[in-house]
Amino acid sequence: MAEYVMIIYLSFFVFLFIVYVLAAHFITMVPVGDAAENLSEGMTMLAQYDADRYILLMFHATLIQGFCSGIVAGAMGSGSPYSGLKHSLVMVAIAYITFTQLGLA
Repeated sequence: MAEYVMIIYLSFFVFLFIVYVLAAHFITMVPVGDAAENLSEGMTMLAQYDADRYILLMFHATLIQGFCSGIVAGAMGSGSPYSGLKHSLVMVAIAYITFTQLGLA
């Protein structure tokens, strides 16, 4: 059963990496304000774009992903979702530390 737990941890780290790349490199590169006004008429929604709100949304999604993945890891590894709380705590802590140390949250 340890294989299942390792796969869940691996998938969480892949998710965390993808969210980091999106938050650090993609979301901050979207033009806003005056730069967005020079774009075509169909992209007027970018004038109200707030990158910090999207980064916060990704931070919350990562915390939820970590918590739920931990519960699933406990259910698959030990047969009880209650034993997944330790995995949830570890994954949520990793997500929180990653976002705060990288200056995203």
